[in-house]
Amino acid sequence: MEGRPSPSLKIQKEWKNELKGILRININLKKIRDVMSIKGNTKVKLLLIGQSGSGKTTLRFAIQDYLEDKSFEEVMSTSDRETQERKNRNKIIPELTEGQSIECDIFNYYNEDFDVDIIDTPGFFDPKGKEQDNQYRKQILDFVERIEFNAVIFTIPGTWNRESKPLQDQIKHYTDNLSLDSKTNFFVVFTHTLIEPGKEILKNLEKTELHSCDHVFMDNSRYTSNFTMTPDNVNLCKTPFDKAKQQIHEILTKCSKLPLYQGKMLKDERFQYNKRKLECLQFQIIGENIKLMIRKLESTSDSIVKENRTIEELQTFQVVFKPWKLKRTDNDEVNLNCNKRDTDDIRECAVFNKLAASAFLRTAAAAGGGAIAAKAGAFGLIVAKGGGVAMAAKGALVGAIAWAGAVPTLAVGGVASIICFSYVEKYVCNKSCEHWPSEHVFSKQIPTPGLETTILPVDHSLGTETDHEVLKQKLRDSINKEITKLKDQEEELDKKLKKTYSQLQL
Repeated sequence: MEGRPSPSLKIQKEWKNELKGILRININLKKIRDVMSIKGNTKVKLLLIGQSGSGKTTLRFAIQDYLEDKSFEEVMSTSDRETQERKNRNKIIPELTEGQSIECDIFNYYNEDFDVDIIDTPGFFDPKGKEQDNQYRKQILDFVERIEFNAVIFTIPGTWNRESKPLQDQIKHYTDNLSLDSKTNFFVVFTHTLIEPGKEILKNLEKTELHSCDHVFMDNSRYTSNFTMTPDNVNLCKTPFDKAKQQIHEILTKCSKLPLYQGKMLKDERFQYNKRKLECLQFQIIGENIKLMIRKLESTSDSIVKENRTIEELQTFQVVFKPWKLKRTDNDEVNLNCNKRDTDDIRECAVFNKLAASAFLRTAAAAGGGAIAAKAGAFGLIVAKGGGVAMAAKGALVGAIAWAGAVPTLAVGGVASIICFSYVEKYVCNKSCEHWPSEHVFSKQIPTPGLETTILPVDHSLGTETDHEVLKQKLRDSINKEITKLKDQEEELDKKLKKTYSQLQL
């Protein structure tokens, strides 16, 4: 029995091409299903802020490309993607005289690790001028009141090579309204640059409110509409593109570890007041450590003259001390007060967690509680009504806690002892005082002795010196030099403290 005739080569080729097409469709459908069905458990919400044209939208697309694992070759230009995106979302396409982002909008991107919401905002320094900037600023802050976010990403062009007072003012405006005390929820992304920011740019950053923030850089070249895939362009831009993906991963990881902040909370006037008060107290801790170091060095300098030390001891001489630091309490050591009047009894208006009040709070209430009042000019705090807490004079701080009951009495020479103030919305007033949670203050950090720290390390250049008196003199010279440096720091800190106190407007 003869078998069926084999199909012609032409038919075989057609079948093969059809099969390839079906396989391609199935692969693409699988990719779509994978992306659509898997959302990472790590939620991140980012607020993008920056001047018009600084690359906020490009950064947003770069984050999307990272999450969707787009290769260097697959990336589309920002302008093409934005036009397509606006059509899909029925959004207005901005005029040529406007910035690309003309309203606040939320975009969601995700992969199997992260679920990311990005809040894109209109840029400042809009081509339409200052009046438009003011409108956008109000729009952003009004929008922020209704949302939550983990972090603020501030985009700055990598070409920023000279000091700009307008940019400093814009940065200060947003950090004043949206940042935490240490700016830990702010990140800087330098855009339009193939290399890490140089000394001049970082020097300019030092003069802004973002000086302590983490910063990364990214190149926008691949996202420009005129980019061509020539070998030279690929060699130049491929490595920075891959580096940007790594940095995006690092930013998302860091931001995911930050709590969600309510925009309304950060904007709240009482929160800002407490934040400035906290800054004063943090400065006081730093200032107290400087005073302790100066006293330690001065007494050490005297002891070098009076005490008989061997040459070997002088050659290996160093000065150490134990600084004070702020430590967040993990137990019930939380002091809560109401700012309803200058001196409120904590029993009249108590801010308690939804759980039972802690032993510390009950003890504090029994002792009479007290409200905290910062006094400008005195450089410190006074706590009225029983259980006083801290008082600080300009020359030196004197701190004390004297709660009754089970809580041990603590007296700290030179350190205010209820150092940190803040609030969170989950705390509610147990006595229905009709206050917002932001009108209450609670302390969750206290000053504690830190680990021993070296002020003056061993000077190895003295190892060859054998003259006893010369060694002593060199050591004293080193100590005096360090004292002079510390006194300069103290003077600078004093200026910051005065400025911060003046902002309290008490």
